[in-house]
Amino acid sequence: ELEAKFYSKNISKEELEEFNSFLKQRRVVRTEQIKKEIKRSTNKTLDKFKEEYPEIYCELQKSIVQFDTETLYYHETVRPIYWNYESYLHIYLRHCDELGIEGRNEDKTKFQYTQKDIRRILKIAIENLKDKINERLKEGKEFRIWGDKTLYFNGNHYSLHILKDGRVSTFHPMENPAE
Repeated sequence: ELEAKFYSKNISKEELEEFNSFLKQRRVVRTEQIKKEIKRSTNKTLDKFKEEYPEIYCELQKSIVQFDTETLYYHETVRPIYWNYESYLHIYLRHCDELGIEGRNEDKTKFQYTQKDIRRILKIAIENLKDKINERLKEGKEFRIWGDKTLYFNGNHYSLHILKDGRVSTFHPMENPAE
């Protein structure tokens, strides 16, 4: 509501202060999430990462404010399937060519798409797998596909992991499992 008021320039001074406070808190929490994922992915500090990957760092700074937790699929599912900032960081830092970083994940299979396209493909994957996802979530279990059970779509094989609460944990392309 505050964001909508801000963009429509129909926000009171008190509401603007509340909105700014929310954004500051979001920055603190998400910066900690970035530090954690960078450490897991590269074993670097945020300052070292910023120095070595200024463009990626800049994109991450934008994402702190711009990314919103999003329900990706909710039709005919036991619970809504969504991704949050933690999901976003994991998928993009480890598997997106645009943000490709060296380190432990340098040899990970990368998406051949832009960040925007990855979101679209993730939604398509969830829709294609909704019946299998539902089976697992009904049982109170996580859903995973990998190895020779990957999803084949548009010439690529994909691995997907959804936690039992419906949050996408990982999503990435795989080398052809038959090879």
